Amino acid sequence: MKRLVVSLVAGAIAIGSSAQAGVIATSLYGDVDCFGTNQVCNDGVRGSGTFSDFNDFNAAMVADSTPLTDRWPDVFDSQSWEQSISNTGAATEASLDLRVWAMADIGNTYDVQVNGVSVGTIDTVTAADTYLAQQVRNLTFLFSAALVNDGVNTISLINDGSGDNWSLDFSRLSLLGASEVPLPAALPLFLMGLAGLGAARRKRQS
Repeated sequence: MKRLVVSLVAGAIAIGSSAQAGVIATSLYGDVDCFGTNQVCNDGVRGSGTFSDFNDFNAAMVADSTPLTDRWPDVFDSQSWEQSISNTGAATEASLDLRVWAMADIGNTYDVQVNGVSVGTIDTVTAADTYLAQQVRNLTFLFSAALVNDGVNTISLINDGSGDNWSLDFSRLSLLGASEVPLPAALPLFLMGLAGLGAARRKRQS
């Protein structure tokens, strides 16, 4: 019984003090509203990918106050925007989440940059029917937190100027690192129960 109690207490303490990867800070450019349409925004074409579906989706867009989000066909070729975040040095990794629409019809890729450093690329979608190529894409890029400034950061999507129109729903820059897992709410009751078991055992022995 004594060994069981000790093991359970040690396990509970270990659970309460363990660490896991978490978001330390985040910065959002635009808003997460499926390009202003408030629709479900999974990867892929809108509807069945017809010309009518394409036009209906574009017509449903409501532009944000930010100059680049929820707009089509006003956004094209290479674009940059700024996002501010507090980087205290505690983060070990960073992530950039993007949701884009209609990156298609040209052969080259977009280079994704944070403060002028490439963190990944976006291939443009090609399809025999150009309206099937107009797809929503949810993308995540992971990179070292050392690339993120404490303050203003410049996010860029760079291509060769082929004249492709596209739209950005949002850009989320996050700093990631270990964060302590809070003690479970039931842990005090669990420990009290163990104490009660110990008291009952002592009473029987006496």
